[in-house]
Amino acid sequence: MLRISSRPGRLSGFRPLAIAVSTILAFSNTAPAQELAFSLGVRETDGNRDAELYVRRMEDERALGLSLVYGAAITDAGAVWAGVGLAGRIETSSGWFVGGSFMPGAYSRGDGPDLGHTLQFRTDVEAGIQLGSSSQISIGLDHTSNGGLGDANPGSNSIFLRYSVGLR
Repeated sequence: MLRISSRPGRLSGFRPLAIAVSTILAFSNTAPAQELAFSLGVRETDGNRDAELYVRRMEDERALGLSLVYGAAITDAGAVWAGVGLAGRIETSSGWFVGGSFMPGAYSRGDGPDLGHTLQFRTDVEAGIQLGSSSQISIGLDHTSNGGLGDANPGSNSIFLRYSVGLR
């Protein structure tokens, strides 16, 4: 069973997340944005599970059907990740879509698992449906790994539910 911990110090990771999310939102006035997304999920590393909140901002599509994407996440164990990368999406005429992203980023452990290195690569795949003209809901899987840069590379996986809203 998944429980949110009430141990002292577990909320200390919210400050770096707040800084990362504020930075993502600050760029909202300087570049056209396609969407802002909020995800709730469960992250598992070596059999340990933590709840995760993830915020992502995706720019308008650029070259080769890819978009610039910024993201930040925090777990209930105080682990924080923030990064920037590329995302893509394929949409059908009936409103369904599949998408994915690749984002290198920085990881701070907090009371979370040791992932072996500060640099972590986050990849995800999602499938969902358009809700009206400016929002979507999807379910997805993601994997975070240091790509063998550290002595240890346990990797971390999550399943999430994502709600996205257009910013225009």
